[in-house]
Amino acid sequence: MGLTCAKADVKTQAPLEETEDAQDRSDELLERWRSGELAHLQRVYRRHARPPQTLDRDGLVAALELEDHAHTDTLYELFGTGSCRDFCRTLSWWCRGDASERRSFLFCWFAISSTADKDALVGGDASSAELPKNMLGALCALLETPPPYHLCAKGTVSWRKFDGWARTLSDEQVWAALPLSIVSQPETERALVLEHWHEGSPGDVYHVIPRRWWDSWCAYVGWSNLTPPAPGARLTVKPAGASSGVRPRDVDASSLESDRDGALRAKIDIACVPVDVWRLFEQWYGGGPLFPRRLQEDGALDLYPVSVFIDECDANGRPRNAFTARRADRKETVQTFARRLSDGNSRLYATSPTGWRRLTPSSRCDEVLEAGSTYLLETKIEGVWPRASSRYVVGDRVSARDHTERWRSGKVIAVSETRGVKVRFDSFSSKWDEWLTSDRLRREDVDIDDVSLSEDEEERPSLLKGAVSSLRRVLGSNEEEEEETRRLPATGLANLGNTCFLNAAVQCLSHAPILRAYCLSEMYAQDINRTSRLGSQGRVVEAFADLLRQLHASQICVRPEGFKKVLGKCKPQFAGSEQQDSQEFLTELLDVLHEDVNLIQEKPYVPEPEDADEARDGLVVAARDALRRSRLRDKSLISDLFQGQLVAKKTCKVCARSSVKFEPFTSLSLPVPAPASRSFVVAVLRLAKHANGHPSLTVRVEAPRLGDVRDLKSAIAAEVKLTPDSLTLCDVARHRIYRVLDEDTLPLGALGDFPQVTDASKRLLIAYERPQLELAKTPSIDFPSSFEELAVGQRLDALDHKRQWYVGTVVDDTEPCRDKNFGKPGYIRIRFDRFSAKWDECFCRDDWPAKLQPPYSKSKGNRLAAFEIGVVHRRRAAF
Repeated sequence: MGLTCAKADVKTQAPLEETEDAQDRSDELLERWRSGELAHLQRVYRRHARPPQTLDRDGLVAALELEDHAHTDTLYELFGTGSCRDFCRTLSWWCRGDASERRSFLFCWFAISSTADKDALVGGDASSAELPKNMLGALCALLETPPPYHLCAKGTVSWRKFDGWARTLSDEQVWAALPLSIVSQPETERALVLEHWHEGSPGDVYHVIPRRWWDSWCAYVGWSNLTPPAPGARLTVKPAGASSGVRPRDVDASSLESDRDGALRAKIDIACVPVDVWRLFEQWYGGGPLFPRRLQEDGALDLYPVSVFIDECDANGRPRNAFTARRADRKETVQTFARRLSDGNSRLYATSPTGWRRLTPSSRCDEVLEAGSTYLLETKIEGVWPRASSRYVVGDRVSARDHTERWRSGKVIAVSETRGVKVRFDSFSSKWDEWLTSDRLRREDVDIDDVSLSEDEEERPSLLKGAVSSLRRVLGSNEEEEEETRRLPATGLANLGNTCFLNAAVQCLSHAPILRAYCLSEMYAQDINRTSRLGSQGRVVEAFADLLRQLHASQICVRPEGFKKVLGKCKPQFAGSEQQDSQEFLTELLDVLHEDVNLIQEKPYVPEPEDADEARDGLVVAARDALRRSRLRDKSLISDLFQGQLVAKKTCKVCARSSVKFEPFTSLSLPVPAPASRSFVVAVLRLAKHANGHPSLTVRVEAPRLGDVRDLKSAIAAEVKLTPDSLTLCDVARHRIYRVLDEDTLPLGALGDFPQVTDASKRLLIAYERPQLELAKTPSIDFPSSFEELAVGQRLDALDHKRQWYVGTVVDDTEPCRDKNFGKPGYIRIRFDRFSAKWDECFCRDDWPAKLQPPYSKSKGNRLAAFEIGVVHRRRAAF
């Protein structure tokens, strides 16, 4: 209730001691005010108070902007003007109470002048008071209603009878007894919302608020069951009814921020209000975060725009490094978005490995923009693009046309007013530097191939796969187009002795926007779990938040000694100065942070479901159920940001029964992907007639890592303008040919590793160009058509006793042979190539033609291929 000064002839009176119930009642009334409203009331009180900060009768009338009448004295007594606390408390009793509290306010107002126990009425206790008959008539005159004199017994009426009669009065009649404009009332809020609600047109901004808050506000102002109008439509209402008396709390839209799967439904989950109406709500109730969305051509709102950071370039075409958070609608092109950012002819650039890459104006935002990324905005200045007309400075990346008229990448190393720009080309030494004029230079980050696109190309519709962005909340922006600069200082962490693993993990976590905002805003303080035995009872998260505050302060280097000391007490393995694994440290740190802010104080037992349920419901439903069960024991911002699920499915090969299990994880180890290609440095020796004075040259080629020799020869041939069949690869080591790679199907992995230099003293690849030999064609000899035509000297393929085909020659040898056909009538004797006479075999007429075929038709004879190798003679120096 606060301190109360009694209206007596004495100037001052000792303050009255408040009871515990009165103190609770006073605190409950004050908590109904928002901080902004309370500050406004305090300013009004100080403006009209008299020293020593007390409010007299005239000051109360001026503060409440009342018309002075006969009942102002009793109202002054009821307000208890001993302090600003009493003023705000009593005003909350009338303006922020429900219907029953307003009825008790009227009763105490008119009963206080005839009651000895005034403190009870000032405190809101009307149970023991009596309202005189004459004051009941005065109140009814103020309410413009006939007085219920029949309720008076012995000239007074009790609170119980008065309350029963007052319930028949309407809200408008009760509010009319004390109309106040110092704070908003239901009827004034209704009138102002109707006045500021207007029809929308494409491009207008609407704010998205939760539907449940809209319903509670409508019930408060007497518009119960009012469906929010569609975006762009006017607000159509019926005559207002009775107010619920329950004033809504702040507009809490945090539930919309977590909805990232596109499941929000207009008029069911959300309500959309114009900007002017939102400003009224913000003035009356406050709240956030803000979700301004633009009205599209089809009359719908783009609920899931792409939030990005925009950096404008200066007059010299270079970034300012001043970032602003902006949103791109999904149904607009890059050109439309760029013009909306600067209200002029502009274009956007995205980051690339060499600098900035210009975005195609006709591209859709959802296809080329990535949420959270940074883009450069360039605006024409006096009809000239700054990046195209700016002067080059040392360090600029450029594409330059050299003396051979070829475009090459390089870097500016010098600038002269007379000679132009000096460029050093990539992969070339300083002796190849060239002075070039501006017409032979292009900024390497400008998309030269995009000059044919029209700057005025019409917008095309697009689709979006975005999410409700939290970037504006992270930056603390309160206005729709507020351009708050985002500057994060570059602060390092000192190495305390083998603590690079700690520094790397902390720097990574400090650049997680939501976690950073959670710690820097001290939102974690209300989530600290002081009873968890698995964490540190909040010590680690407090030390981590303090370290982040130091990192984002204006310091050059921070020594994380305090954080390491606190963490070492919770995790002794990190207390010393030994080197540790960074991934293991990050996992342990996230686990401790999660337990420190775990909202589940007592973890319940959660039984695992049967596999049959998962098989029946499907994998997606089972995963959601596993996540729900996990959140029954672990629920924190850390788990929401850094935790996922691994699924393990096992199927029995006999009964085909499946078992599915889900396990949470905070880090996932993945193999580093190997490059798809492999680089080779090859020395190419060409034929003298094709060399043009350069018989040898060195080339660097890329071949598929899983390819074969044929792929490598094709890459070399494409580089030197030859055909793959005209090359012969040789593996050379210590100035000798180690082997000839004549098998095109040989995998490149079987070749081993080659140095990236051409040094024949070690190992290298040499590709010889061989000539196309035109061998003299000899007349073909027909193979005999019968066994009798086989003569001595005939070449043929024969199937030996081991069922193998070999090439051989018919010989005339009468020496005994171990073959069973030796001595039979008409037999022939065949001697196989590369075998001695003891391996000769005899064949008779019955073997024709099953075991005798034309030469090389069945056997795998080794055919020799001739090719030419260039030989270079080195003349010995004369001494």
